[in-house]
Amino acid sequence: FSTTSGRDGPTLLRHADIAMYDAKRQSVAHRVFDDSLEQSSTMQLSLSAALPDAIESGRLLLHFQPKFDLSSRRIVGAEGLARWDHPEFGLLTPAAFLDIVLVSESSLDFAVGTIAKTVDMISALADRGFDVPIAANVALGALRTIDFADQVLEILDRTGVSPDRLVIELTETDIQLPSPNMLAALGRLTEAGVDVSIDDFGTGHSSLERLRTMQVDELKIDRSFVNGMTENDIDRELVRSVVDLGHSLGVGLVAEGVETEGQAAALLDMGCPVAQGYLFARPLPPDEFTALVVANAAESKRAPSVEHRNPTRSLLTSRR
Repeated sequence: FSTTSGRDGPTLLRHADIAMYDAKRQSVAHRVFDDSLEQSSTMQLSLSAALPDAIESGRLLLHFQPKFDLSSRRIVGAEGLARWDHPEFGLLTPAAFLDIVLVSESSLDFAVGTIAKTVDMISALADRGFDVPIAANVALGALRTIDFADQVLEILDRTGVSPDRLVIELTETDIQLPSPNMLAALGRLTEAGVDVSIDDFGTGHSSLERLRTMQVDELKIDRSFVNGMTENDIDRELVRSVVDLGHSLGVGLVAEGVETEGQAAALLDMGCPVAQGYLFARPLPPDEFTALVVANAAESKRAPSVEHRNPTRSLLTSRR
């Protein structure tokens, strides 16, 4: 509803509609209209209309945040994170446009484009002698389409990239009510060798049944638990529980949002082998990420050999 009712009936109804849709998006019982909502709604409408052209014209980009082995501080992979280079609003992060993608008819094109850019980066690094697994975030809508797996496998076949270098990253919420098409698509991809990672693990209504019936290769510990683990006993024990679960299932583990050396040390002591976060590197444009991979590999060659106590499933190696 609206406390600034406007000067006429149509304005009041428009304000009420904007407040209603924002309440639905935020999953709250009600929302009071204010001017910032109208500005946000106008931007959302503009982005929604521009999304198909942005995908086609290449304005949707990927930045890459590396994953580090906590024992050796070697880069052992990365996650591709979408960015929208918008001519009016500047460089946008997913928080500004992901909701639009999820309900758009262009969601499949967005997902396939993200996969293609991820595979291109894997291929470019391979050409320089580095074998780097990279994760691509995939929205649930794309997985519900019949030909998603076909398109992903065609990209891998065309580029010659090994399927086990590509990771499909889903949120924990996405796997709660899997459709037959989703399970079929994931089944085809995992059978081909593509890994599946569950992002934000521990924040959704987690179903251990899903972990039993789906092939999951990696659990990512949500940043909200990692951020509080050195000050909050409950967060620390939740992180420890996910680590223990990962080891019991024989899957890889990655801690997200690591920002301090104290967090890194605690995770390593618990047995979590891999982390990503601002302590190590922010998401980087492709050229800066490539330069970091090269520099990190050179530094690793100069460093003493370190035995990995809990190696991740996929470690970065140089084929030179």
